[in-house]
Amino acid sequence: MPKLPIAKALGQFFNRYPVVFAAIAIYGYYLTTTVDFFKKSHESDFTLLDFVVQFDSLIWMWVTALVFVKFQQVKEKRLIEQQSKLVLQAHLEKSAVANAILQEITTHLQDAINNPLAIIRLTTEDVRKRCELDRDVLRGMEQIDSSSRRIHNAIKDVTMYESTRILEMLAEATDIRADKGKKNREDHEVLDA
Repeated sequence: MPKLPIAKALGQFFNRYPVVFAAIAIYGYYLTTTVDFFKKSHESDFTLLDFVVQFDSLIWMWVTALVFVKFQQVKEKRLIEQQSKLVLQAHLEKSAVANAILQEITTHLQDAINNPLAIIRLTTEDVRKRCELDRDVLRGMEQIDSSSRRIHNAIKDVTMYESTRILEMLAEATDIRADKGKKNREDHEVLDA
């Protein structure tokens, strides 16, 4: 059954301001016990013990209100922690997808470029053996080898970037969790004070 708008609004209000709810409960109880006290005091003699028995539960109401407020604070803190975990999880999932894409691109580049580079190296070695005496050809083969090494190193740098990015992502996730843990400890210290 759907909640009425007024009941929903009151529920949200009391959930947001639990102290108001506790105060209404305490003072409502205090009002009923006071009325009962005056009603009984006119009917018979009232001793100090009767007075204490009449109002002793008021103290327990205050304790209950304090426990209720602390419970609400813990509940809110857990909700915030759950939300931060969801945000962290979403961030990690996005990073994992980005890293998977980067790894796939890197693997494709390695296959698409390293295989032709290997063929070029083998061919330059073969040409180098055939033309050992021709300095111009050897110089050209050296330039080809140098360029293919630069291309190979660029692919290796992309792979290293991928590894570094994964490590940074893990470090960031660890820092986020450490910051949340530090904040939670500070919150507990405030609550305990």
